[in-house]
Amino acid sequence: MGKETEAEMRRTGIVGVVSLLLLAVVLTAGASAAEYEPPGLPEAGRCVKVKKGMGEYLGGKCIQVKGIHGGEFNWLPAKEEEHLKFGGAGGTTLLTVTNNPLRSVSCIATNIKGEYTGRHTAHLHFELQGCTNGEGVQCQTGAAKSEINGEFPATLGLVSKRISATGKEIVEAGFDFKPSGVNTVLFAYECGGGVLEETRIEGSLIAQVHPINAMTLKQIIWLQTIKGKQQYTKFVEGEEDVAGASWLNGLETETDTATFGIMKNTYEGENAGKVEIKAQVKE
Repeated sequence: MGKETEAEMRRTGIVGVVSLLLLAVVLTAGASAAEYEPPGLPEAGRCVKVKKGMGEYLGGKCIQVKGIHGGEFNWLPAKEEEHLKFGGAGGTTLLTVTNNPLRSVSCIATNIKGEYTGRHTAHLHFELQGCTNGEGVQCQTGAAKSEINGEFPATLGLVSKRISATGKEIVEAGFDFKPSGVNTVLFAYECGGGVLEETRIEGSLIAQVHPINAMTLKQIIWLQTIKGKQQYTKFVEGEEDVAGASWLNGLETETDTATFGIMKNTYEGENAGKVEIKAQVKE
């Protein structure tokens, strides 16, 4: 009888452990994804002042680590529920399909609106205005005359990392704009030929974000081309992420490479409130 009781107790203990594990899985699944998002740089957030001696960082950039209960500032990573918004506008924009002027587009302006969805992620909307192809024909998404629209998620990463002559590490951060799930389209538009003549820009685009390592209202997104090639095509620690174009030619699908560039000296960006993209930490 005593042995049976002991066995039952062991079984009860095992059931209890399994129940706790299942409960942990349920709680984890029900929690916000951002809550369990792993740390890592670069990341978006805010550097906030706290009571002297109760912060982790020295200075209002949250770059210099002091240690717990040593500084005057703490870092608060961006969370989706904060709805931290940013936006900006740029001048002449070129969306170029290689060797195909009829599907390449020139636009007089681009508006960008975005919102951080986590410390490493954001969601953006691009609106290209006054768009025409190489023959001067209006190009558009849907019914919006001469406007091309695109909406997609973005991920923060390092686009450049080097050591200066004085031994200082210099980094630059950026966004990788890349559709999620089964959707692969960044922009879809037609230039006077209707839906059957639609051009689809697919894949991803990488842009530099400036400034970094400072709380700021300015958030400038630079999408540049240099000598006909995209300035950045990958993160420092990542694989190639480039854009391409596709369209129907009869029953066949044709493809080619594509680039996207906004004139750098005309872009202006601004956050709804001060936000920092932190790309470095000093111990």
